[in-house]
Amino acid sequence: MTRRKDIVATVDIVEVFGDAGSLPFFNAVQGVLRRTTNITCLKLILSFEPALRILPTTQVFDNLTDLNVNAPHTTVALFLMNHLSITSLAVGACHTSNCPLTDCLLPLLRALTCPTGCVRAVTNAATPLTHLATTHGATGQDASFPLLQLLNFTPILTSSIITSLNINIDHQTTCLLRRISVATPALHVLRLTESPFLVGVRHSIFEQLIV
Repeated sequence: MTRRKDIVATVDIVEVFGDAGSLPFFNAVQGVLRRTTNITCLKLILSFEPALRILPTTQVFDNLTDLNVNAPHTTVALFLMNHLSITSLAVGACHTSNCPLTDCLLPLLRALTCPTGCVRAVTNAATPLTHLATTHGATGQDASFPLLQLLNFTPILTSSIITSLNINIDHQTTCLLRRISVATPALHVLRLTESPFLVGVRHSIFEQLIV
């Protein structure tokens, strides 16, 4: 009798969405990740307490290049220590004033999606970034790190040229295009979205409602 090939050996992409706050689900996800070590893309968008570590920080996925998770950045930082081949990274809310991803070594990173306050923590002069997208939510970090601190008339340090930028904006921001041109001077693609979470936008909406 010929033994059937284990399906996990051929799985290339793992995407998990759900409520990791329950222990049975958490254990089930961990079980899947322990068996799918050949994957190139991992996406975990889950609802859980920040302290719950869904990422297996001691496990290594040798072929992983694409990571999209909303785990706490302290956990993501530990995971990235063993995954230097990441070329695309997307992370959720940071929950800290000083992003733990600051010391992560990502020599192949070309695409980044992260909160505004984490951009300069993740990127440096050795990062070959070409595509950048920022997210802006209702966390304490978002409130304490306005867009002006990212677009502060200094270039975003990378070893490559950022050609695509997708950011949430406040229409009240002064000199917006000038700020963007200094931060990313060689753009080919620019996407601007007015985020309802930004302070200026919230005030504007409130003023319209009471008129």
